[in-house]
Amino acid sequence: MSYKFDWEKDFEREPFCNAFGDETISFVLGEDAEAQILVFMTVKLIYKEKGIYHIHFGIEERDVANNNESSGLDYSIECSKRYVPKSVRSIVLDAILDALSCILDKASPKKVTMQSFYKALPEKALKKYKKISDFMVERGYEVKEEFPDGNHGVRYWLYRQLPTRD
Repeated sequence: MSYKFDWEKDFEREPFCNAFGDETISFVLGEDAEAQILVFMTVKLIYKEKGIYHIHFGIEERDVANNNESSGLDYSIECSKRYVPKSVRSIVLDAILDALSCILDKASPKKVTMQSFYKALPEKALKKYKKISDFMVERGYEVKEEFPDGNHGVRYWLYRQLPTRD
């Protein structure tokens, strides 16, 4: 594999809305020219019901030789380590937040949920979720609930949009 990290800093900031009401922004992380694969970071608000969305972000491979066929989103740490060098992870997280900001502007959800991919995460691994929570608060949401699922150990967050002052 001859993957080269070469991320798209000036990505399209207008979210794409699919037939299900999901709002998505993707940006290129890099490519493997030999394998004809483009690697994207995809940020989504998945429509659950009126005013309620779920945050998803993950890495997706697209096979250029096969009409950009997608591998689907991969949320694993192994995939992140393979495609996002440690030295730029904070910059990529900032880009994820930038994309999320654009999506929030368009969708204007009343409530947003998020969950961790892995269960029983150590404090170090929760840093990106903390940064996302801080960002949501800056954007006018309160952290209504945050808890680990007792059965599975996956962590959940519920954000509620605060009333705006006029």
